[in-house]
Amino acid sequence: MTATHAGGNGLTYSELVRAVADYVVGIRDVMERGDDEGKVAVLEAEVPGLVAIMESLLTSHQPDDHGRCRACSTRWRWMRRVLPWVAVGEPVPCPQVRAVWAKLAPNAPVRHALRARTRELSDPEVGLE
Repeated sequence: MTATHAGGNGLTYSELVRAVADYVVGIRDVMERGDDEGKVAVLEAEVPGLVAIMESLLTSHQPDDHGRCRACSTRWRWMRRVLPWVAVGEPVPCPQVRAVWAKLAPNAPVRHALRARTRELSDPEVGLE
C-alpha cells in the first residue's frame, strides 16, 4: 500500500528520497565518467546551489542554547505526529530537510501540503534561493 496525502497523488517519503538520490547519482556519474566539458558544466551549474543548500542546512540546524535544532522545534515535533507519513509508519523529515529535497529535485511532484511548506522554506529570506 502506498501512502499519499489525502486527496492527492504526490510522492511518498520514500519516493521523494529516491528522486533526490537519483539527482545526486546523476551528478556523481557525470563527475566520474563524463568528459572534461561535461564535468565543467556540472560544476558551474550545480556546485553553487549545492553549497548554498549546505550552508543553509547547517545554519538552520545550528543548536540553540538548549542543544535543540531551531528548525526542528518542539512545535514541529508535535506537528509531525499528525502528518500522513506518520500515520502510515514512514519517517517524517524536518522542514529544513524537506526544503533541501525541494531544491535538489525541483521538478519532482510532491504532496500538496509538502509543496506549500517547502515553497515557504525556499523563500530568499530563508537563504535557499
